[in-house]
Amino acid sequence: MKKIKTILILTLLVLLTFTQCRKDKKEFVPFCEEFPEQCVDMERIKDHYYFKTGSWWIYQEVTSHQLDSQWVSQDWASDCDFELTIKNSLDDYNRHRWAELLNPAKDCGLIEKKNYAYIERAKTKPGDYIGGSYIGFFYPNIGDSLFNWGGGGISSPTNIGILKIKNIHQNYSVLNKSFTNVIEIKDQYNIVENSQPTTHFYAEGVGLIQKELIDSNQTWLLIDYNVEQ
Repeated sequence: MKKIKTILILTLLVLLTFTQCRKDKKEFVPFCEEFPEQCVDMERIKDHYYFKTGSWWIYQEVTSHQLDSQWVSQDWASDCDFELTIKNSLDDYNRHRWAELLNPAKDCGLIEKKNYAYIERAKTKPGDYIGGSYIGFFYPNIGDSLFNWGGGGISSPTNIGILKIKNIHQNYSVLNKSFTNVIEIKDQYNIVENSQPTTHFYAEGVGLIQKELIDSNQTWLLIDYNVEQ
C-alpha cells in the first residue's frame, strides 16, 4: 500500500511539473499578429506614388500662372513593387519612378512600420540622363530622414543632401480641395528640380498635390486630376 501511494505521489508530481512547463513555454506568435497596430500591408507603398497608365494631373504656378500637365505613359506593378514613367508638358524629359525594396520587404504582406523600401526617381531622355535620387521611403514616419544623392554619388559631397519626412497631415487643403494622409517631404538637394532644395506634398490616392522650389521661388499647386491605381 505504501508503495502504491509513493507511485501515485510521484505520478502527480510529474503531471504537475509537465503542466507547469507547458504554461511557462510561451507559444510563438508573429509580431504583426501580436501587435497589428504597429504593422502595415506592404502593398500600401503604392498609395502615394504609384498610378496606372492614363492617370494625369494639371498643376499651376501661383505667381506666373504657368500650367504643367503630367501623365503616366507606362507602368508596372506587383503586390509590393512598382515602376512608372511620367511625362509632362514643360519639357521632353521622362520622370521614371520605381520602388527599391530592401531585403525584408520582398516577401510583401504585413510588415512592421519601418523603412523597408525607398522610392526613387530619375530624369532622363534618349541621350541625356540628368540624374536620379530618392523622393520618399516606406513606411513614412515624421522625422525620419536619409542621405540623398543628387546624381554625383558619394564621391561628390556637394551633391548630397538630406531627405526628411517633415510632417504627415491627416487633412490638407489645396485651392479649397481637401486631401487626406498627405506626406510633406523636404529635400536639401534635388537634381531633378535644377539641383535646389524642394518641398513636396504627396496625398494618398492622388499623388503630388503641391511642390515648392525654394531657390526658384515657385509654388506649384494641383488644379485638376484623374488617377487610377
